[in-house]
Amino acid sequence: MRFWPCIPLLLVGAPALARFEPVLRSEVPALEQRRARVYVVRPCNVYPVDPAQRKEARYKRLLPGDAVKVSPGKRPVPVSLVATADDGVAYRVKVDCLARVRPDYSYRGKGSFKQLYHGLVRDLPRLMDIYVKLMEKHAFHIPVTDPTTGKLSDDWNRADAIRDQLRWVRGQYFSMAYSGRSERTVLRKEADWITRRGEAFIRGFSGDAEPGVKEELKKIYLMLNRLDSVPGTCGRLWRLQDQLEKLRRDDARYKDLEPAHRERLKSEDIAKLHAKMGELRTKLATTVVEVRTSLMALGIKVR
Repeated sequence: MRFWPCIPLLLVGAPALARFEPVLRSEVPALEQRRARVYVVRPCNVYPVDPAQRKEARYKRLLPGDAVKVSPGKRPVPVSLVATADDGVAYRVKVDCLARVRPDYSYRGKGSFKQLYHGLVRDLPRLMDIYVKLMEKHAFHIPVTDPTTGKLSDDWNRADAIRDQLRWVRGQYFSMAYSGRSERTVLRKEADWITRRGEAFIRGFSGDAEPGVKEELKKIYLMLNRLDSVPGTCGRLWRLQDQLEKLRRDDARYKDLEPAHRERLKSEDIAKLHAKMGELRTKLATTVVEVRTSLMALGIKVR
């Protein structure tokens, strides 16, 4: 009986464990050694490793809500790994489809349509905070290759995974809020999971939700557009920084002017660049905060 008081705390803390933690390519050898369990975050077609099994079924579709167990393998640059699914068959799975922690949403579960579309966005503000911090760490331009190891940079890999996750979720929202795809098309494509979810769920996922739900989906999609602007803002900051460095090093554009005139114009140009950079940094600092606040106002328990 003495353990009962702990249960509410465990239930409150449980959702915090569902953060999106992408599997990085550098982590694959360790996951293979531990035969770790990893989780599917986006629909992914996979193929049996055994050629004999490949003849029986060309591929299997893994979906959010599925978990697979990583099997030992050897690859110098692992863009995929071998994992065993719930049917006991070993498949080759793209690393980009996987995360180390179960996501907030599931195609396999029995939750409502609202639970699905709320779950899709719960972790995105936290992810974009991480993305901004990674970009700031590298002065807004992460090198693809780590200069210390000569291998793929973990920071670049993580930032790329965050950006891909945001764009996938944004695509899901576009389909649910604006797409004119038919219910029959969705039933045919998603037959391996959606037929068990009920009419309201199927219609919502097909883009034919009730008017109130449709309006909420559109609002969230517009917020995701704002989050999707963050990588572009980081790119603009990097380009302005590059312009500033070139301006400080190169006086070619002012070479025919007298020293006093040259210094005045150069100072003015530098001040303009600093002002633009200040505007972009302010935008970067406020965008994620504003989107998080707006999502919470809709009743979504975001991180």
